[in-house]
Amino acid sequence: MSLANSPVFTSSQTDAPRPLERLQVSDGLLITANHWQRAHYYHWQYQSLHYQALQESGIVKGLGICLMEAPAEIPSKYRDARWIQVQPGLAIDQFGHAIVVPEAMDFRVASEAPTTGTTIVYIVLRYVDPDQLQASSSPQSEFVQETFRIDETTNLPDDEDIVLCRILLKPGTVTLEPTPNVFAPIANQLDLRHRKSVQAKSQIEVQVGTFVYPAEADRNPWFELLRSLTPLYPAMQGKVQALNQSVDFTGYDLLHLTQDQFVTLADSRFESVKTALKSGTVLLIEASTQGSAIAKLGRLHSELQQAIGQAKRESNSGPILSELEIECAAIAEDLNQQFRPIHQAVQSMIIQMGLQQDIAEETAGVSTEGVADGEGDTTTSGETDSPIDDISNFSATPKLGQSDGVIDRTHPIRRQPFLFSQFPTVNDDPLYLWNWGNIILAIGELSGSWDLDSEDQAFMTSRESLRNAHELGINLLQFAASHHHLTQLQAPPLIRSRP
Repeated sequence: MSLANSPVFTSSQTDAPRPLERLQVSDGLLITANHWQRAHYYHWQYQSLHYQALQESGIVKGLGICLMEAPAEIPSKYRDARWIQVQPGLAIDQFGHAIVVPEAMDFRVASEAPTTGTTIVYIVLRYVDPDQLQASSSPQSEFVQETFRIDETTNLPDDEDIVLCRILLKPGTVTLEPTPNVFAPIANQLDLRHRKSVQAKSQIEVQVGTFVYPAEADRNPWFELLRSLTPLYPAMQGKVQALNQSVDFTGYDLLHLTQDQFVTLADSRFESVKTALKSGTVLLIEASTQGSAIAKLGRLHSELQQAIGQAKRESNSGPILSELEIECAAIAEDLNQQFRPIHQAVQSMIIQMGLQQDIAEETAGVSTEGVADGEGDTTTSGETDSPIDDISNFSATPKLGQSDGVIDRTHPIRRQPFLFSQFPTVNDDPLYLWNWGNIILAIGELSGSWDLDSEDQAFMTSRESLRNAHELGINLLQFAASHHHLTQLQAPPLIRSRP
């Protein structure tokens, strides 16, 4: 009986876990070998359940890899520069098996170099259940030792494999060499950068689909955002998939489109997006402001706000303060005019999809009127006592679910897991966010703020700006994952997009 076929966790995520079974002991019970094995297996399963539920698979300690000379007893034709030695250590695989390597193990890399291009060889460690091994001809021992296998593969490793290292092969003779720069190994050198250590399992796994970026990691800032989860928010892990050729969007927590992509969706994708949204998926629509009037007005408005704040702290600044407030209010109205067509286009599509229809119909366009003051009260007229506050926290104040879509102080995007008063600026350009149900509209360079700017050769973007952008991105992921999960919990099993 193997833990690899545990009745608690199976390879399919859609299978419900099955309860453990333990031996019911009573007087007069005849203890057979099967009873004894089942009793031990129960405790074995409990240990496995702990590892599978709470920990990621990976290396616990040791299992280093070094180059070595070919052993003397090896035939001469195999005595070449292909030998490595795996050091003693401990790992735990995804099924909760403890893999113990008690002593150094010699291993020869047998993969041949490609004739063209490159090949990646993976050196992997795998648990071996002794009960699954072929029985030997010798008498069966009272005790059996659990064991392992060290192997190499040029295919992507299986989930149960523990990757110890990678080796890049290019055409020519395979001659393994030391790795002087461990952060940038080259062909025929040991690449240990992708070894995975055991760690607490993330309780949230968010799935992102993007129409905006291709799959290549160096061109997709979503990879940078998801990479930041480990140090900033280890309770979550995530995956991103480019959707350029896809038409099935079920199962994603968040879909990412530009405004132009959203309002020009083809019929097949329109229906797929509509289906996904009705299942609880969150749609993030991003409208770029690069080189636009919004960017210029937003930057000017931000500067005026800072000047107003400074003036309020100084005495005898009444006339100057009044002039600044009037000018700032005029800039706010100009921004409203720029925002209005974007909102109208998005809300028109929301109506076509039959989503949040009551919200969309109430609002022909979004303005800064009706924004709450510092105490949370809202005004409804076109005139406010402090028009500056209307756009200073443009997405800050109306209550969650109001028709204007403004994100107030209680909104999860503003509070979970990181707290935001003002949303970040990207290269001095403010970022504006609205939310209607599971539709989020971002006006500004949101996703571009998660990676280093390719045009910033002097690396002038501050660490604070990058961190703020990542934290806001994580809040969006948290909101999407929670919205999808809570919606799915209420859905009948047959129409759930994922468990």
